[in-house]
Amino acid sequence: MSSWQSYGPRRRVANGLAVATPGDVVDADARALADAAASNASSGVLARGRAYARDGQTVSATVADGQATVAVQGSGSKPYKVRLSRPSSQVGRVRATCDCPFGCAPRLWCKHAVVAAFVVAAMIDTDPSLRRSWNPARPAEVAVAPQPLKAVALQWTPEQVMAAALDVLALPSSVMERPPG
Repeated sequence: MSSWQSYGPRRRVANGLAVATPGDVVDADARALADAAASNASSGVLARGRAYARDGQTVSATVADGQATVAVQGSGSKPYKVRLSRPSSQVGRVRATCDCPFGCAPRLWCKHAVVAAFVVAAMIDTDPSLRRSWNPARPAEVAVAPQPLKAVALQWTPEQVMAAALDVLALPSSVMERPPG
């Protein structure tokens, strides 16, 4: 007899929070959160968590004071409550709890915690205010208004772009000595 029990199909969520490519983030804190999901779940749980994240099974998510509270709809009648936290004494660590029957233990997260990690990672990857809410110790970022690429392309010649790049990036002398073409 197996200790695994099926609880039936998940209940679909209308207008749930969805992540097109779970774990595809660039911010350092977001990356650490996505990595925590990957390292604390089995491959099967990780795959199901990714599917839940893509399919929008997250009902709600809030981030404040180094914690995230997320409601993820599974097969039960009510969404499961997941809490992710960053223990201040353990830099880079993420702790997860979930009220589902599987629950969460260190290095053994449920799929709901994986979903929560991917959704929160995507949120903090795109919203600077949420980054500071997730990691209050993070230094404030300098806001730089992005310039449309089309405008830059219309204003600069390829030679000007290369000259500006060389001002910023020091290339090895062997590259600089090659004749053009």
